[in-house]
Amino acid sequence: MPFYTYVCEKCGTFDKMRTIADRDVPVDCPECGEPTARRAVTGTRFNLSGDGWPSKNIRVANQMTQKNRHLKIKEEEARHEGRVTSVVPNVGGEITGNWEEAGRLAKSKGKDISGYEKKAVEEKALKAKLATK
Repeated sequence: MPFYTYVCEKCGTFDKMRTIADRDVPVDCPECGEPTARRAVTGTRFNLSGDGWPSKNIRVANQMTQKNRHLKIKEEEARHEGRVTSVVPNVGGEITGNWEEAGRLAKSKGKDISGYEKKAVEEKALKAKLATK
């Protein structure tokens, strides 16, 4: 519901949340109790609660952009300093010798193995490249 501003001749202005249909119905002043028939002309103010409003979506998108920008800077710094992070082949924390073994273990546990297969192919390509040097 929107807020409306009303004018009391004795006390000044006050705000009241009302339905649009009741906006012109006289309101008693909260200070002196006099009925006030005059609504001040102002911009309406109301709160859009919930997650589906564009203002929240835009704010979250901006936060994610800033976070990703910060992470990219950190990754570049780590690469320049020679700090390289690596992922250890594992399934649910159980470490294996290579990605192919991790894929077999994941399959035996009924997990999706597409990521393990991709890592196994990358690992084989890297080993073949190192073997030719």
